[in-house]
Amino acid sequence: MLRRVWLLRPCPGAALPRIAGLWLAGALVAGGAPGARADVVYQWTDQRGVVHFSDVPPPAATDVRQRDLPAAAAAATPPAPTAGVMPATPGPERASGQANVVLASDQTARIAPDAVRVVGTVRNDGDAPARGVHVVLSANDAGQNNPCLERPLAVQPDALQPRESGTFDAVVESPCLFGDPPLQLRPRWE
Repeated sequence: MLRRVWLLRPCPGAALPRIAGLWLAGALVAGGAPGARADVVYQWTDQRGVVHFSDVPPPAATDVRQRDLPAAAAAATPPAPTAGVMPATPGPERASGQANVVLASDQTARIAPDAVRVVGTVRNDGDAPARGVHVVLSANDAGQNNPCLERPLAVQPDALQPRESGTFDAVVESPCLFGDPPLQLRPRWE
């Protein structure tokens, strides 16, 4: 069982918000020791100014703070990654006898401060062939939220029969990609 964890020694000019220190302590207590379970963290400062965090209250200390931690199951389940891509905006409903190309899967990886690699699959869910199929990658600048990128990405094959899929794989470089703006992918066809 984890008894004490020494994390911080206050020093002039260094400011670590208490919430960040508590989060770090919780992460160390909950995940640092296999099998350890801590629903409560105790925090105190000793005579030398060292801040302590523990899952067990100190035997002889004053001004001890007790904090409840979130349930281990909730803390251990991170949200699903979105890879920096917002879901495509659903298009208008298609009438019978028309093509309807949808984004089936996508993955975006940053390869440089101003470049990303975008890989994915589109599928024709309509009941007519789609020609000239491509995917448009767009982004707004991170500072002022103005549109600054709209780049067509080639799909192979670019003609899809009903229920047929195509793939795209492209590297996109643009000054607009600095600052990690949200990206949007939209399938297009003729």
